[in-house]
Amino acid sequence: MGRIAAGLDFGQAVAQPVRLNEVAVPRAAFGVTGNLERIGADMVAEGEQQLRVQQAQDVQRAREAVALRERTDAAVSQARLLTLRDRMADTLADVDRGVQDGSIQKEQAGVVWKERTKALLDDSLPEIPEVHREVARADLDGLAARLGSRVSDSVRRRDQTDTLASIDATLEHAQRLSLTDPVKARDLVEATLTISGPAAGLDSVKIGKVRQSWIEGAAYTRAYTAMNAAKGDNRALAEVELGLSENAEIDPQRKAGLLAQIEGFKASNEARALRAAQHAEIVAARRQRESDSAYSVLSSWALAGKAANPDANASLIAKLTPEAAAAYKSLAAEVPARTAAAMLPISQQSTQLDSLYAQRAANGTSKVLEEEIKRREQVLQQSRDEYGKDPLRAAQERGILDTPLQPLNLSSIEAISAGIGERVVQAQTAATRAERPVSPLTNDEADKLGRFITQLPAAQRADLIQQISALLPPAQAQALAGQMVNGNTEEKRALGIAFALGAARTTNGRATSELALKGADALKAKTIKEQTSAVDGWRGQINAQLSEVYASPQQAEMVGEAARLILAGLVSEGASGSAGDAKQAVRLAVGGALREYNGARVVVPAGMELTDLRKRLENMTPADLSKQAPDGQVYVGGKPMAAADFLARLPDAQLQYIGGRRYVVKTGGTYAANSQRQPIVVEVGP
Repeated sequence: MGRIAAGLDFGQAVAQPVRLNEVAVPRAAFGVTGNLERIGADMVAEGEQQLRVQQAQDVQRAREAVALRERTDAAVSQARLLTLRDRMADTLADVDRGVQDGSIQKEQAGVVWKERTKALLDDSLPEIPEVHREVARADLDGLAARLGSRVSDSVRRRDQTDTLASIDATLEHAQRLSLTDPVKARDLVEATLTISGPAAGLDSVKIGKVRQSWIEGAAYTRAYTAMNAAKGDNRALAEVELGLSENAEIDPQRKAGLLAQIEGFKASNEARALRAAQHAEIVAARRQRESDSAYSVLSSWALAGKAANPDANASLIAKLTPEAAAAYKSLAAEVPARTAAAMLPISQQSTQLDSLYAQRAANGTSKVLEEEIKRREQVLQQSRDEYGKDPLRAAQERGILDTPLQPLNLSSIEAISAGIGERVVQAQTAATRAERPVSPLTNDEADKLGRFITQLPAAQRADLIQQISALLPPAQAQALAGQMVNGNTEEKRALGIAFALGAARTTNGRATSELALKGADALKAKTIKEQTSAVDGWRGQINAQLSEVYASPQQAEMVGEAARLILAGLVSEGASGSAGDAKQAVRLAVGGALREYNGARVVVPAGMELTDLRKRLENMTPADLSKQAPDGQVYVGGKPMAAADFLARLPDAQLQYIGGRRYVVKTGGTYAANSQRQPIVVEVGP
């Protein structure tokens, strides 16, 4: 490696100063130097001049700033002084309001003013620049002193207000006093206005106006009070009117108003009297109508042998006029005798009435006999009407039932099952008086049940009908069907027919009622067309088969309608509606077969043959008729015949069907009957 010589002092060596060589300056150079010195001197002089100018400007600016500050302080002081003057005026207004509304006591008004102005100055003067503060304080102190005199004005106004209020209260009291003591009231008014009027700030003119206003007001009040006291009496109003006309103290305009009111009261009184008379007539007429209505109800009960419960029917009895009450009392005395008759079966009532007719025919009449006949006729007619309309309710009203009818829940088959047992017993009891099968439902209940069932599809309707029918004896089920058939709609009639068909089934095991209901639905929906020709139509074919088969035309009509609906059901399922279909429909409707027997068609119930029917007729004994013919006689054509002789001829007699394996015996144009003229019913099976 090469080596640096130590004599160059690199590394740790310190650099040495450089030694300059002296240079010789030419003389001409000194001239340049002199020029430079002069230029420098000029520059110095110019700088000094600029400095003096700058200093003068600074002094001027300082003076202007001081002047601006003084003007600013003066402006601020003036603005704040004016604000304080306004606030002091507001303070005076607040004190005045306080004095007038009572929030500042009149005696404390001066003190409050001083306290509030002092607080205002103490709080606000520091906001004014100090240089102007003393001048502002002097100004504001003077203003406070000048405004302080107005506080006294406020107190004086409040004193006048209080005095006016006391005068008003006194005048009001005096006006009431004038109703009882006018002289004392006027003296009180004069004294009050004389003493207190000036203190209230009223001059003599105003005091005179107040006095006159009070005189007119008091006179008006006395007249108005008198008018109101007499407003219901035209005679008293005439006296008030006379006094009012002569009273000169009342303002003429107000007097005219009172006189007009009096005329209005007079007219109103006359109209009210007329209305009262008319109302009395209306009330009397209504009272008579209510009495007539109540008497109609009570007398109908009495005539039917029903005693009105005095507690339950107190309001009804209370509506009777004295004359009607006396008449009802006379009728009520006959109720026990009528009740005894009304509780008998209809046939016994009829028999007893016939006995009375026979007694009159044999022995002549009397007042007592005629009254008894009239009573029995009324009871019998009432019994026939009511047992014909609603036998179960009729039995209850006559006291026939051992227990009163309880509401029957018809919402489901379970609910019906729970309450129908007692109803069946009650219907059996009612049947002993109506002497025909009775439905265990009242008409209202049957209607309600019908509305419930008609909402269901045909299959469910049929199922529910069969379940209900199974709960009832056959005769009661048929009676319920009769209630349904009497409904005023096609749906109700179809439902009644379905009930009449009961538990009957087709050869395929389907409910016959379902087929009838399906037919009714199809006819209503017009999904099938009924053949309507007189002979070959559905009704013609059905009626031809049922002619003279049934004893009752109504029953024949119902069975015929059932066959028609069944035929419609068959057609809705694909049948053609032929004569064969019509025969099948009739067979299903009657619940058996139609056979020729002793020259006439007769129904042979399902499960029996014609030979079975004849055999059962041949095997009947007089004991089988003992309940229907307790005297052992059967009346044929009105002539008595021994029961044994009647039964001997029975197998060769003509029968007409009445349902449920029961027949009546046709003899010429009538039916074999018992002594009460009731048809003898022949029953050939359970």
